[in-house]
Amino acid sequence: MIMKSDFMKGIVIFIAAILVFGAMAGVFYYFYFVKAGGDAPVKISSDTDIKGSINFVDIGSGMMNVKTESGDKNLAINNDTKLLDDNNNPVDIGFYQKGFDVEAKGVAGSDNSLKISEIKAISFPNIIILSPERGDLIGGNLIVRGKARVFENQFNIRIVSGGQPVYETSATSSAKDAGLFGDFLQTINIGTLNLSGSDFILEVFDKSAKDGSETNKVSVLLSVQAGDQVGVRVYFNNNKIDSGSDCGKVYPVSRVIQKTNRIGNATLEELLKGPTSKEKDAGYFTGINPDTRMNSPLSVDQNTGMAFVDFNEALESGVAGSCRVTAIRAQISQTLKQFSTIQNVIISINGNSTSTLQP
Repeated sequence: MIMKSDFMKGIVIFIAAILVFGAMAGVFYYFYFVKAGGDAPVKISSDTDIKGSINFVDIGSGMMNVKTESGDKNLAINNDTKLLDDNNNPVDIGFYQKGFDVEAKGVAGSDNSLKISEIKAISFPNIIILSPERGDLIGGNLIVRGKARVFENQFNIRIVSGGQPVYETSATSSAKDAGLFGDFLQTINIGTLNLSGSDFILEVFDKSAKDGSETNKVSVLLSVQAGDQVGVRVYFNNNKIDSGSDCGKVYPVSRVIQKTNRIGNATLEELLKGPTSKEKDAGYFTGINPDTRMNSPLSVDQNTGMAFVDFNEALESGVAGSCRVTAIRAQISQTLKQFSTIQNVIISINGNSTSTLQP
């Protein structure tokens, strides 16, 4: 009987020890990891559903930014994420575009990010204008850039001023197959148009093959830049338009500058300023160092169309690798080739062009 009593006492003591140890461990866990911010594997995630409109998609990183009622959310997409169109058909990430309304399911990793298990398109336009944006000031050239998914890739662009159409042209997207989005880029010289007032409307639309009615219309209200000014284009890379696989792929943005006899020089000065904050938010970036300056004015051989531009050593300071070299050359060359008198560009640094911007 005594042995049995001792045995029972031992069990009670053992259980009590476990309970005390567990309580102490819990207190330690709370004060060290939770209260003091230690590195414990604290579960902070929870199942989350969101709905919103896409601001941008970065295919390279698999990241999507969506505007919701509670603010912008970053959606992390991986190989296991189920991607669906509005009919629940599987698609790839390239299907989703700015302006699409989507709903997503996933696990919240923080207040502003969501690891996606499934994303579905709810609704989306067939014509998307990426630039210009509402309220933009437009000088000489209006650059219309976007994506379209229309019958036979054909659609129309129109300028309306004072309630009347003053310009209209057909345009074509680069879609590779029916039902897919394709890029388009159109430049319109509004200086040659009879615009009344300080505002005008850009309309991009499709025409029904059945009855010719206008469908999928997108309208953007714009303003005319008044005074002795002219619109030009400068070119930057963009990590939200493509994945960056082609380093020489650059995209135009509009600038309005004072009219000058040295329009090429003034445009290069705008390029050297780099993208604005608004343009950076849209994914534009430059490979040109911020301290880069031109040593002398741009010169152009009128017989050959060859332009010569000389920069200081900052142009290639710290520049390494063929990708960045290609990007810098493309930015400068495309910016200058918008002018009809320039066909090719030779870039030099302190007068040396043979070893300039070599990978």
